Amino acid sequence: MKNLNYSLRYLLKNRGNSITRLVSLALGLIVSLLICSYVGLNLSYGRFFPDRERVYQLFERTPQFGISGYMLEPVAPTIKENIPQCEAVTNVYQQYINIKVGDSQISDVRTLAVASDFFDVLDFGVVCGDPKRVLSKEGLANNEMMISEHLAEILFGEDDPLGQTIRDTEDKEYIVAGVFRTTPINSPIYAFDAVSYLDYNPQTANWQGNDSYPTYIKLRKGVTRGQAETALKEFLANHEILSQIVEMWKAEYFLVPIEDAYYVDTTLKQTVTIYGILAVLVLLVATLNY
Repeated sequence: MKNLNYSLRYLLKNRGNSITRLVSLALGLIVSLLICSYVGLNLSYGRFFPDRERVYQLFERTPQFGISGYMLEPVAPTIKENIPQCEAVTNVYQQYINIKVGDSQISDVRTLAVASDFFDVLDFGVVCGDPKRVLSKEGLANNEMMISEHLAEILFGEDDPLGQTIRDTEDKEYIVAGVFRTTPINSPIYAFDAVSYLDYNPQTANWQGNDSYPTYIKLRKGVTRGQAETALKEFLANHEILSQIVEMWKAEYFLVPIEDAYYVDTTLKQTVTIYGILAVLVLLVATLNY
C-alpha cells in the first residue's frame, strides 16, 4: 500500500512528464502489436489445411526463367497416374466471369477450373454438395459449379443456394450444386468464389505451351518429400515428353510444403523477419523511454 501511495504521489507531482511517458509507452505497445499481427498473419499461410504436412506445391526451376509454380496442363494428371506415392493431385486454372442474378450483376468473380481431386488436396471445407460429382464430366455436362459462402450470401441471402441458376453476361447458365467455405485471408491461393470442373483429355493434351496451371500434390501417409521427389525425378527421366522438356530447358522440379509455397521466389520472409526485429526494437525503446 505504501508503494502504491508513493507511486501515485510521484505521478501527480510530475504529471506532465508522466503523461508523456505513458503516451509514449502506449504508442509503442500499439505499434508493436500491429507489426506482430502483420508478422503472425504472414507466417500462417496454408496452416489451416487438414493434413497440411502432406500437401505440397510443385515448382520448376530453369536457368533461363528461374523459379515458377505454373505447370503445363498435362503435368498434374500424368503425375497422378504414374507416381503411386501421390494420394491426390490437382491443378487449377483461374478465370474471371461476370455473374447475373435477376437484375443484379457482380463483376470479376474469380473462378477456378480445377481437377476432381481439388478438395482432397486443398480442403477449404465443403459446406454442402458432392464435390466429386460436381468436379467430374457429369458436373461439367450439367454446367454445375460450387460457390463460396460469401458469394452465396451475396446472391441468395438466406435462401438455399443449391439448385439455383446463375448466368454470366453471355447468358451461359450455371447450376449451383455445392457451397464451400469462404477462402481465408491466409490462403496460399488468392481468394476465389467459384469452382468448376477442368476437363482433361489425354488425346488432345497440350504439351507445347500454356504453362498456366499451379499444381498441388497430397502425398500418401508415410511418404516423405524426399521419397516423392526421388520418384518424381525417376519418372521425369523416363517420360517420353517430360524428359525432353527437362533436357531442353535444364529444368528441375521440386516440392514445397503448402505452408511455405507462398514465400517461394519472393522476399516476403526477409521482410517478415525485418518487421519482427522492428517490433522488438519499438517495444524495447518504448519500455526504456518509460
